[in-house]
Amino acid sequence: KGTRLRDELQSPITSVSNPQVQFLLSIVEWLDLWQSLKFDTGILTRETRSALRLTTDTLVKVTRYCLDEMNFEYVLLGKFQTDCLEERFGKYRQLSGAQYHISIRQVYESERKLRLQNILELPEFEAATDAVAVNDAVLEMFDIEVTDDDYAKKVPNLPATTYVAGYCAHAAFKKLSCMACKENLMLEDDIEVEGGELVKAMTRGGLKFPQPAIVNAVLTAEIVLDKLRSEQHATQFHALRNQKEALLALTHDVINDGIDFDVCENGHTPQLVMHYVLSAAANTLLNNLCKRKNDQLIVEKAAKEKERKLKTLKN
Repeated sequence: KGTRLRDELQSPITSVSNPQVQFLLSIVEWLDLWQSLKFDTGILTRETRSALRLTTDTLVKVTRYCLDEMNFEYVLLGKFQTDCLEERFGKYRQLSGAQYHISIRQVYESERKLRLQNILELPEFEAATDAVAVNDAVLEMFDIEVTDDDYAKKVPNLPATTYVAGYCAHAAFKKLSCMACKENLMLEDDIEVEGGELVKAMTRGGLKFPQPAIVNAVLTAEIVLDKLRSEQHATQFHALRNQKEALLALTHDVINDGIDFDVCENGHTPQLVMHYVLSAAANTLLNNLCKRKNDQLIVEKAAKEKERKLKTLKN
């Protein structure tokens, strides 16, 4: 993980002198110092402090034992966890009527159900087909036209759009797992890309530089969303049950004729590749839209509350 994220503190521990071990030791010292001050407020409970100190100190001892006694080349402390156990008990609770405290009998009954589920062979569903369906009803409902002027207005935001497009290309590549499609999705890191200033400034070697076609697709999705939330279409758009489907259908309709790469050697069509790209773009854009709407509502609520308090003080 540390290699993938270019973060030294998340790298494997190869020696007891590594900064990760020293950090854990400093936490133990800090907890002991905190306890010695004997504050009455702003402190951890005795149980919480003891559990935190015991866990931290044990991790250091486990690291030393694995490196010195077991002669391990490295230690991954993230592997010492109870996530699998907690996940299993979470399933037990859900199968027992979403109860937190469950009986032994309920554990046995839930375990039988889970084992039966593993034995049954369920049919596999493909996330998308080669022929990406476009909702004709959505196309008839919204008359969206994207012009050159719309693209020109987005030029100042091109670095941010390129950054998002890099994420969308990465998400599509993860879905496809196709090296042939990777060339259609991403550029080499050392190639100069228009609008790639933000990616170049923030990357530590892991961010992706998207192909121009991918940037254009994400930019088109952004323009289409702007038109959908305009006064002309906002009421209809917000009333839809599946807003993502509408955004995807309209964006596919705009860019379908402009996709400039062919079917790859593994049979992935341009429409399928672009579907994965636009799906990630739609998730990002709609998530951002919801957050902006929520922030706007919070500001309006705070303004009304302030106005109400002022009226109360005046009266």
